[in-house]
Amino acid sequence: MSEPAVGGNVGGVMAGVQQLSLNKEGTEMRKLRIVAFCSASSSDPKDDPFLPDFLLLKNTFQKQPNLGREKWFLGVDPVVEEARLNGILHGDPERKRKMISSGLINAWIADESLVQVDPPDVGPRALQELRTAAQECGAEYDILFLTIGHGRRERHLPTHGHVVAYTGPPPVLISPSEVEAAIAGTKARVTMVSNSCFGGVYCSPKFNYIGASNKKEAWAHVRGGSDGARGTLFPGCLDDVLREEFLEDESRGYFLTADGLRNAIFHKMDEILPAYFHDPIVRRSDAQRGHTGIGIPPRPQIAPGEVTLANASIPSPSPSPIPDPVSAQLLDIGDYYLSSNPEKGRTFWLLDIWIARLRKGTLRDESAKLLKSYLTYHRSWNQEINTYITKSHPPKLPKKIEKCTVWLETEEIQEFLATPEIKKLDSFLPNHPIIHIGEWEHDAKQLLYLKAILDKVGAATLGKWLRRSKRRLK
Repeated sequence: MSEPAVGGNVGGVMAGVQQLSLNKEGTEMRKLRIVAFCSASSSDPKDDPFLPDFLLLKNTFQKQPNLGREKWFLGVDPVVEEARLNGILHGDPERKRKMISSGLINAWIADESLVQVDPPDVGPRALQELRTAAQECGAEYDILFLTIGHGRRERHLPTHGHVVAYTGPPPVLISPSEVEAAIAGTKARVTMVSNSCFGGVYCSPKFNYIGASNKKEAWAHVRGGSDGARGTLFPGCLDDVLREEFLEDESRGYFLTADGLRNAIFHKMDEILPAYFHDPIVRRSDAQRGHTGIGIPPRPQIAPGEVTLANASIPSPSPSPIPDPVSAQLLDIGDYYLSSNPEKGRTFWLLDIWIARLRKGTLRDESAKLLKSYLTYHRSWNQEINTYITKSHPPKLPKKIEKCTVWLETEEIQEFLATPEIKKLDSFLPNHPIIHIGEWEHDAKQLLYLKAILDKVGAATLGKWLRRSKRRLK
């Protein structure tokens, strides 16, 4: 079987289906060990979607008869987080969501499969557990190594795509070579599953890899009506696919392999967020190239237990508190931001959550300060651009940046910032005070206008204006 496609739209979901009656490899289920970690931090709203991902996939494999030792490491108290997030729900807020109950969480803590450690130790503890599992397990074992965290964006650095186990400071990153080193010299079959962005860097001849994204960003569900984060797309779609391999009588119907597995995940992601590019990846190790891949990822031996479904999110009808003058002023700037057609990336979702919490009077003071710095800076630069383009209007762009509904994409930003003229002006570009860990420090729409201005007036004129604007906005 050929290696699967790893980007863009793909063929039918049922490509790569293996019927049990036709496949000897499916007649015996292998033993399983699980090592997992989650980098969620209660102090960072950018991490809020991760705990629902983590606990949902733990639920997928609970009480499996072929499952031996399992350790799921995290750096937060899941009971406290369950309350803070208004429940552990996973899925699109406009549909029924999967719910992980506090009872399940407490049971996992009691049986010591869900383990809280100091946040900087989450990644190292997981790697050590992986090393131990690989040394103890023979060829009859599957080891599932599951990581839930951000992937580093910086394409010019060797750490691009590495999973962030702890945001720091200093950050703790898990590299592909560390995973390879942990399993070196052992016979265990290891499959890594990750929800991080840019996960294609983990494609290795030493272990199987299934990830939310190959070379692109991976996306989260939008916030619910209670402002709770509800996970990212990939883990929920993977959970759906693994469950759907079982029939109504809970017997196994088929295995999706290679292309079929990847296609099924892609189509589910595309159904939920059709306006976004999805890039899931399924790759086999060198040792598995000659196999059909029905154990990649390791499958539940019996149908996963039913999950409780919560109703679609309904925003609270309770009136928002009357804001104090400072909050009211910040809300005005927030309303401007939301109405300015900003890029709908991770920074947008973070700011959207903060603005909603500010409106409800629940935003933390430190987050409010960061929000104010970002929104004020963003509006000021938009106003600078609007003032400039009234004198020198670039063709094919609206005269008001707020009316524009397009922006530079990742590859275009990378190309623009790499041009010699812009490299010389880098310190004068609008670099925003806060930005999501997976995104540029520049606003993609503002860069679109700066590129158009550069094309029209040249680098010298653009540079003079940027220098004046930067001094004025300090």
